[in-house]
Amino acid sequence: MELLSQLINLICWYLRPLVKWFLRQTTRLCELQRICYGESSGAPRTIGVENSLIASRVPEIQKLLKSMDTKVNKKLSLEEVKAFLDSSCSQIMRIKEIKPDLHRQFVQSMTVCLRQIWGYKQLKLEVEKLRAESFDDGNLQHEMQLLELWTLLQPDRPLLTRVTKQWQDIGFQGEDPKTDFRGMGILGLQNLVYFAREFGSAAKHILSHSHHPRFGYLFIEFDKFWLECQPRDIMEFNRIRDLFENNIRSQLEDTRTFFKVNIEVDTV
Repeated sequence: MELLSQLINLICWYLRPLVKWFLRQTTRLCELQRICYGESSGAPRTIGVENSLIASRVPEIQKLLKSMDTKVNKKLSLEEVKAFLDSSCSQIMRIKEIKPDLHRQFVQSMTVCLRQIWGYKQLKLEVEKLRAESFDDGNLQHEMQLLELWTLLQPDRPLLTRVTKQWQDIGFQGEDPKTDFRGMGILGLQNLVYFAREFGSAAKHILSHSHHPRFGYLFIEFDKFWLECQPRDIMEFNRIRDLFENNIRSQLEDTRTFFKVNIEVDTV
């Protein structure tokens, strides 16, 4: 199956220039124009533009993408970002021989797409930076966030000591919760604090599910999915997690999909 997929990709790679040439001759529009005019605004259009730029064999386009990757790693001001994206849009139009006076809608759409591509790249860097930052019990800010999590989830129960089995009552594995942040780093802690602060009732409700005699630690949509699957015990976690992940991946294949917090709190 993998060999067939590679073969199809190889054929598409060779046929792509011919298809692009044919469509340009018949529509009088380049691929980027067809995407900006034909795709819905938002993810479908931006993904189409990004894929088209990545697949381009024009050296100047590839150089522009590398420049974007380099600059997004730097802390540019809003004015510098705007200037770079405007310049990138102008370069693309020059390379594709698109006249800005005749295609003003393209200029607007392309600028928005480039801005979203930039924002996405920047977000990935920021998230990865937090994930790579290990929890440090010598860092006062880290410790304050950890204690805030306890206070949010257990407002009526004071924490007796920093290292205690009490942490297990809110889902940590041992007496010192810092060992549970090995994989996600400080990002995991910040996500938990945000969820507990912004959706306190739901967070406590899900925590109550984790205390159920048959069920383990659960989270929002996974919480509902887990209960719907009616597992025999916690040993079924991996199977149900894989099913849940496959469902989410299937939904995300549709570029129109977006997820929002829509929490319904039921009794246990």
